[in-house]
Amino acid sequence: MLEEHVYDLLTDAEIQALPPDTHVIGSMMNLTVKRSEITGAIDKYKGRLVALGNQQRQDQFDDVRSPTARSSTSKLLISIQAKLGSKSRVIDVKGAYLKASINEERNIYIRLPNGRIAKLNKYLYGLKQAGYQWSQALARTLVAAGYIQSTADPCVFSKWNDEDYIIMSTHVDDFYVISNDTKYIDTLQETLTTAFGTVTTKSDNIIGYLGMAIETKPNGQVKVNQRPYFDKILARVGMTDCKPARTPYSETQSKQTSDNESIDKNEYLEHIGMLNYPAVLTRPDLLYALSRLAQKCSNPTKGDMRRVTRVFRYINGTKDLGLTFQPGDAKITLYGYVDASYHSYPNAASQYGYSFSLHAKNKSKDATFYARSGKMKLVTLSSTEAEYVAAAEIATETIFLRNLLKDIGFPQRHPTVIYEDNKSCIQMIHGAGNHQRTKHINAKYHFTRQQVKKGTIRIKYKNTLNMLADIFTKGSIPAKQFEKLRDKLLNNVTE
Repeated sequence: MLEEHVYDLLTDAEIQALPPDTHVIGSMMNLTVKRSEITGAIDKYKGRLVALGNQQRQDQFDDVRSPTARSSTSKLLISIQAKLGSKSRVIDVKGAYLKASINEERNIYIRLPNGRIAKLNKYLYGLKQAGYQWSQALARTLVAAGYIQSTADPCVFSKWNDEDYIIMSTHVDDFYVISNDTKYIDTLQETLTTAFGTVTTKSDNIIGYLGMAIETKPNGQVKVNQRPYFDKILARVGMTDCKPARTPYSETQSKQTSDNESIDKNEYLEHIGMLNYPAVLTRPDLLYALSRLAQKCSNPTKGDMRRVTRVFRYINGTKDLGLTFQPGDAKITLYGYVDASYHSYPNAASQYGYSFSLHAKNKSKDATFYARSGKMKLVTLSSTEAEYVAAAEIATETIFLRNLLKDIGFPQRHPTVIYEDNKSCIQMIHGAGNHQRTKHINAKYHFTRQQVKKGTIRIKYKNTLNMLADIFTKGSIPAKQFEKLRDKLLNNVTE
């Protein structure tokens, strides 16, 4: 921080000369233990001076947006990496927030943990606008170096030179970079070093990024898992040696007399938070269970906690599972699955879910890089209507992903195929049926029909037994069928 000239200590005379209405923000030291995503061993001890941004006044900041790339975007790049045989590297800018200078017209003062008062010259972690200022500084640097910033996801940058490419997703100061030639990654590293000083890199066959261990196999597969994280949370809840469960959720849980007794809300929230992290990153097979359990956070009971315990038991038997992305052809092609379960809740609401993947070799299926499971916010009148609403949900996400792929150099030349298992819904999307059946449906849910007519999306039938999205909408799937769908969803293949 001294090298970066982050702040100037004020003398007693300078403090006395400050205007009476000068607002001084507090600060604190934040100490953390960083562990390896690959081994789980301690990687480093990290200390950081953090400003207490909650003490800032309104006149001390403007923009507070702090964009970060979606986890699905990072996994999309990993999937593309496998398809094209790209080189990859993780780049970390040391002390990123300290690289953005504070406008001379804005005076921000902090009280250091030792009681000294200082005037900030650079933005400090904890300040409301620090993330925004860093993202702006980074974008200016990359755009000046010839990179194109995605309009779909502003945390994604790419550069093409004929057939050569380099693409990255940025999560604050951590970059996941893929390229067909390491010389382009080396040039990027030099650019960042020149602009921001020290950067660190990881480029082994197994590298860690955002809590994921990303392993490139000799056969071109790229495997992503979180085994050390699972070991950590199982130890934390005292379930390292628990009996495994074959599925993470069951609609027909056995009853106990104490099921309706309330429990500690904070403990329940902690457990849900620990499980939601891998569900979003590497284990979409947990999404349905987490969607149902998260709805109990306001007033959890012992019965709810027993359902959470089942998820940990399931994890204990599947710790080594993760996403396996296969090598592919030069053509990057997007496809998806969508499903809905009618009348899943006492208030008659339905559950919906969907997933997206890229085709591997010869159009074979691959691991999902993005999936979602959620409760519908409206009540539908039939299973067909529930599927119709779910189709509208995946249609909007499809447009986003098509725009993102176009931004990074992989425009989708043909309609994106979405698999659906309800033939009546498919007919409705194509305009079949009479006015009486559709007159009450909100106009926005006809969006899918419009996209089909435009040639953006193509809806194809998929038998329910092979409908991957079924795993996001039902908790009563038999264990054998659940494992079949899960292994397809994760592309759990043996080498």
